[in-house]
Amino acid sequence: MPAHEMPEGDLATFFQGFMASKYLMPLVGMVEVVVGILFLTKKWMPFALVLLAPISVNIVLIHLFLDPANIAMALLVFVANIALIYAYWGNLKYLFK
Repeated sequence: MPAHEMPEGDLATFFQGFMASKYLMPLVGMVEVVVGILFLTKKWMPFALVLLAPISVNIVLIHLFLDPANIAMALLVFVANIALIYAYWGNLKYLFK
């Protein structure tokens, strides 16, 4: 996959910290691939949604505080995640008891 253009300012500093950790970006990528496979196969959807929730919240927060001009796609991912959580709420509600 080709490298993306590095952002500037605080967002660049934030991503440099991610890259410096050596494990965080590969871990997030791996979780996203697993969630994608689970979505495509429609297996363990509640588990996939639980894995995706903190990632989608973090994407929105990163854009809200560091890159508000590009928040539209982040909000789309977040709203889609919320809609799927609502659709599978019957399987997830026991986590909140």
